[in-house]
Formats: sequence, C-alpha cells, structure tokens
Amino acid sequence: MKKNYDFLKMKGVKNPYVKNLTKEIKLDLDLDSIRYFQTLSCDIGIEYKTIINLYIKDCVASKRHINFKNKVL
Repeated sequence: MKKNYDFLKMKGVKNPYVKNLTKEIKLDLDLDSIRYFQTLSCDIGIEYKTIINLYIKDCVASKRHINFKNKVL
C-alpha cells in the first residue's frame, strides 16, 4: 500500500446505485411519536430519523401488519 495517493490523477466513478439507497420524503407524524423516537435517540445516540427508518425496515423484513381495528385515524 502506498503512503500517499495523488487523487488529482485518479478519476473517481460515482456509485450508480446511490440514488436507490434512500429517498427523501415528507412525512407527517404526531408529536407523541416524534418525541418517543427523539427520546430513544438521546438514550442510544443515533439520530431519531435513522431509528424511525430502522424500525420501518424491521417491519418490512418481518412482514408486520398493523391492526387498524378500534384505531382513531
């Protein structure tokens, strides 16, 4: 491995999949939900938006379904 690299001579290639990694959306959440994830964020040291994303990914992976019966929407 070289001690120094000349990055000016190297031609970087952009990751073609970077656009598929995340997508910014607007999401309206109630304040209790936001505060819950913000509290978790303070406790474990991860940004609350990341925790929300991880929770949603876990729901997708486990194919969890929400029971809407008796819920006020």
